[in-house]
Amino acid sequence: MIAAVALGASTMLDAPALKLIALCFTVSGILGFQATYWAIPSSFLTGRAAAGGLALIVSVGNLGGFVGPSMIDWLKQSSGGFTAPLFAVAGFRSAR
Repeated sequence: MIAAVALGASTMLDAPALKLIALCFTVSGILGFQATYWAIPSSFLTGRAAAGGLALIVSVGNLGGFVGPSMIDWLKQSSGGFTAPLFAVAGFRSAR
């Protein structure tokens, strides 16, 4: 939630220093959750199932690496700025 709120706040701030601080909170919110996120499959899956679970996470992440930038570009061209794309990313972040 920290990442989503900070990313949304970065769209409404005008001062570059405040935008940078909001984006720093966004990154720290994302990275702070990663260790827990990667440990979850290993906590209840073993052997081949654990390998398959981690492979599924990596596969979905790779799809996100294509879909995310494409969505941001489409929204930027449709709306004429970065406000709508950043709100969309914040919405996906909070849904996680």
